[in-house]
Amino acid sequence: MHASHRSLGKRWNPNESANHNPTFAVQVNAICDTGAQTCTSGPEILDVLGCPESYLVKTRHRINGITSSGLDIIGALLTRITVDGKQAKAIIYVCRNINGMFLSNTTMKQLEIIPGDFPKSSQKETTSTIDSVTGPKLAKCGCPLREAAPELPSAMPFDPTEENREKIEEWIKQFFSSSAFNIYTHQTLPEMTGEKMNITLKPDAVPTEAYRAAPLPHHFKKDVKGVLDSYCAIGALRVVPQATPTTWCSRMVVTPKKDGSPCITVDLQGLNNATLREPHHTPTPFNQEYPLIQNAHF
Repeated sequence: MHASHRSLGKRWNPNESANHNPTFAVQVNAICDTGAQTCTSGPEILDVLGCPESYLVKTRHRINGITSSGLDIIGALLTRITVDGKQAKAIIYVCRNINGMFLSNTTMKQLEIIPGDFPKSSQKETTSTIDSVTGPKLAKCGCPLREAAPELPSAMPFDPTEENREKIEEWIKQFFSSSAFNIYTHQTLPEMTGEKMNITLKPDAVPTEAYRAAPLPHHFKKDVKGVLDSYCAIGALRVVPQATPTTWCSRMVVTPKKDGSPCITVDLQGLNNATLREPHHTPTPFNQEYPLIQNAHF
């Protein structure tokens, strides 16, 4: 949408681009994300269009991904998107911390990929069983329903050759899309099998409590809150009800990672000092015994 870019002071002559297409329309694959509020793409979209980074409209807008980390927006691209003859005007936010292109909920409604009153019109459909041909079953949030891993098939659908590598990779992703590759944070994770972990306390152990939280830098608060909310959503943490007496309580400590994002840890020194530890001795890598490999070449 060059006229819109010009109105914002951005000019670029596509004829100067080595990748210029006479119709200036390119075909790309995009992921339909019903939970996305904006259309986003990695920097590779600029190479596909032959578009210089200076043509992007600068913005102070901030977008967080599903892990609550910032996507690091480079700028915005004003575009028209066409799917099966349906067209929508959309702002694509080009970001450094993302690969591929994602269509937003609003854009998908304009393109009639999903109904305009989604998810209301699909609530009854999502409770029905959908086979592997039409796609996975959906949860109420619109994300694929997390299920147990399916039984392994008796044979691979393609011959294990280099030519079929991409087909096999895509088949594996689809086959385990509702189990191992289901990364959506709106649903509770399945519990592991086996007995629950038992913490053995020393006979003279005295409970340690932390009544005051450790200081948290202000610029970490939003990201840390997002991570804690996602942990509660998947069942890794649960909110302790108010007026609950505190017996054991370890303090959360947040430290910065190399990239500047927060790393959430727990200070378990008090609990460790009060527990009986279980030994798990294993030989060092140097002392591991390996079978002799005949006729090996290195």
